[in-house]
Amino acid sequence: MNEISPDNRKTGPDQNAAPERPAVVHAQRRKFLPGLLITLALASAISALYLVYTGRHAGQSTRATVENLVETSERLGARLGELETQIEQLQEAEEATTRSLFALTRELPGSNEDWALAEIEFLLVIAVHHAQLERNPGAALEAMQTAELRLRGLDNTALDPVREQLARDINRLQEVKSPDISGLALLLRDLADRAHSLPLAGEKDQPLPAASAAEEERASSVMGAIWREVKNLVIIKHEEGGRPASLLPGQEYFVYQNLRLELESARLSLLRRDTENLHASVVVLQKWLEEYFSADDPAVINVKTSLHQLSSINLEPPIPDISSSLESLRAYMREKAAVSQRDEESRTPQT
Repeated sequence: MNEISPDNRKTGPDQNAAPERPAVVHAQRRKFLPGLLITLALASAISALYLVYTGRHAGQSTRATVENLVETSERLGARLGELETQIEQLQEAEEATTRSLFALTRELPGSNEDWALAEIEFLLVIAVHHAQLERNPGAALEAMQTAELRLRGLDNTALDPVREQLARDINRLQEVKSPDISGLALLLRDLADRAHSLPLAGEKDQPLPAASAAEEERASSVMGAIWREVKNLVIIKHEEGGRPASLLPGQEYFVYQNLRLELESARLSLLRRDTENLHASVVVLQKWLEEYFSADDPAVINVKTSLHQLSSINLEPPIPDISSSLESLRAYMREKAAVSQRDEESRTPQT
């Protein structure tokens, strides 16, 4: 019998069959590994694109909210402009009434002191109204100066105490430092219109670093192409000037819009004569200019100088009480009426 012993099984042509199996396995692994890497790279790219899309969608939503706020601010500004126009129309009507009263008085005989006193009383009432209710010392001063001229034209020494009190009240009003509300409001509007042109500090796009030899090698493959696409989605920016936080792409828009909104808020506080809120807005604006904008740019320096003037302004300076002139005039008018009544009674024959 030809039996094959265990020793004979180890020899012969089949002896090279066992080493061939690892070679097949390694070949299969080499074919499977690139496909796995490509699949992982595609999954990473899709995830990155989804994150970028989600971030852009959120930024667009926030931008829409800011634009709505800007539109609301512009509507409020337009409404304030309409109110200012109405106030100017009322002032013009008041001035027209005063001129009509002057013309009527001139047509009357010069000896008619009662009409002149009524006119002076009307002017002093207007002055008190401007000083106490509207807190407008300039308009009150004009009305009192007009009343003083009218008193001087009467040439009556009995009215000297009234003129003396009127002169004291006029001097006290002239000492009031009243801010130019209209001029400052126009200044803030101009700053808001030019806010988008202010240069940011240290915001310069830097080129991406040069590719290494390994990256050049990957560039010739599909994975290298995907890697280049992913890198294009990222912008690297370097800080200059020691700013605590960097601005991501698109955040410059929100910085400019916030600056403009805060300037509009300061203008609204100015027109309302709200000193506290005006100063608070100025502090916020100065902080933003220091943090986000170029400190050496002339336009930024000009804005800082204008805001510094507003930081110490008082929109409601203390206005003195000027009602003493009106009370003195009315006391004279009551005394004159009492004397006229006694004279009338004395001339009336008693029965």
